[in-house]
Amino acid sequence: MSDGQASHAELAARISNLSSQKNTIEKEIRSLSEVLAVNGNVGLESSLVDRDGYPRSDIDVVAVRTARNRIIRLNNDHKTVMHDLELTLHQLHQLNREHGSSALRSDETLHTVTKPPTPEDVEPKPVPFLLINEVRPGSVAFDAGLEIGDQVAKFGSVTADNFENMRDISTVLQNTVPHGVIPMIVVRPKRNSRVYHIELTKPDGGVSLGMHIVPLP
Repeated sequence: MSDGQASHAELAARISNLSSQKNTIEKEIRSLSEVLAVNGNVGLESSLVDRDGYPRSDIDVVAVRTARNRIIRLNNDHKTVMHDLELTLHQLHQLNREHGSSALRSDETLHTVTKPPTPEDVEPKPVPFLLINEVRPGSVAFDAGLEIGDQVAKFGSVTADNFENMRDISTVLQNTVPHGVIPMIVVRPKRNSRVYHIELTKPDGGVSLGMHIVPLP
């Protein structure tokens, strides 16, 4: 075994830990999904305001917003864990091949962490045009899963193709009612430029999103 190469036991322990994280995340997502189900099956995209722009009275808006934001954050965490799990499994299989071991069968193990391509996998790579250089803990942006260093490729209807200046971002905010959802696509360089689809819920009037964004050079 070369210096710096993880041992079979270390890789197996890492896989066990990542699998445990995966199961914990999935369990919490299922629990939070029940909150959405008992509130009229609102899901992640249904509007939380009525025709007059006021919070709906037939659901617990605060509970739904909290559950939605947490689910979005957990979904992003789940993608990261699955990515790390697949990489670790590949490392273990490579080690097994080098030492002639068949302790794990790749056709069985990898089946648990791979999936058929989705539209997200095959769509053109997003082009970032904004940089998030501040995210305040406990803010709407933080709860949605945004992080410092994220690069924004979509903010509402604004993309790199139609972005002119920061007034475009202000217009999206002004045209979104309180508790309305602003769809975002962000690229996370510190995660090998993984792409995340995030829903940002606009807070009540006067409340900041809790992040600072600037145009990319």
